[in-house]
Amino acid sequence: MIQQKPDAIVAFTPPDDYRPFANVEVCGIKGRNVEYIVEAEGFPPVLIGMGEAPLVWMAQVTEEPDAPWRWVVNQGVSASSAIRVLANTEEHSVLVKKRSVPLLAAYIEQGGKLVVTHLDMRPLGINIYSDDGHFYAGDAKMDNCVYINVRSMFEIGPPPAKRLA
Repeated sequence: MIQQKPDAIVAFTPPDDYRPFANVEVCGIKGRNVEYIVEAEGFPPVLIGMGEAPLVWMAQVTEEPDAPWRWVVNQGVSASSAIRVLANTEEHSVLVKKRSVPLLAAYIEQGGKLVVTHLDMRPLGINIYSDDGHFYAGDAKMDNCVYINVRSMFEIGPPPAKRLA
């Protein structure tokens, strides 16, 4: 039986404790008054909110048609033994790793600006990453971009479909 996508897309509601930064820089891309860094079919797979150290939410693609996303980091707390969240409130920084592979590194600059120096969601099944001063989302390569007063800096297509063997 082939399952159809629902006609109505349910709007994403951010977690109650998520408060976006007014100014962000993500691997060289700047944003001001941006609610989400990226969205995939209306769902932001990574959220970085205000806190003593940046508060992180990260999602992973699932095989479930009714629940295509699962939070593997929820408000800076890992839901997986393979993922570690290292928050440093003195340095106002956070590092997220899957085993020994860095997924995210970020810090809060003086004045409250969020700076993300590394982002790689490929180990979680999402083709978003930074490399050599460029930012990649799906097939798009970005650098030196500025986004002001937008919901998200960019949107990518649907999560990858399960490949049949």
